[in-house]
Amino acid sequence: MDSQWRIAYVEGKGPIIWDIIQKAHLWSQSEGGQPGLSDQ
Repeated sequence: MDSQWRIAYVEGKGPIIWDIIQKAHLWSQSEGGQPGLSDQ
């Protein structure tokens, strides 16, 4: 695999990953989500 392609792939998916994380955070706050025992 070409290393330049891999770098572009990783950098390209970054914004989507952060969008998912932000939406998950907002959802958990609105739903009153609490961390499970394994996350404490």
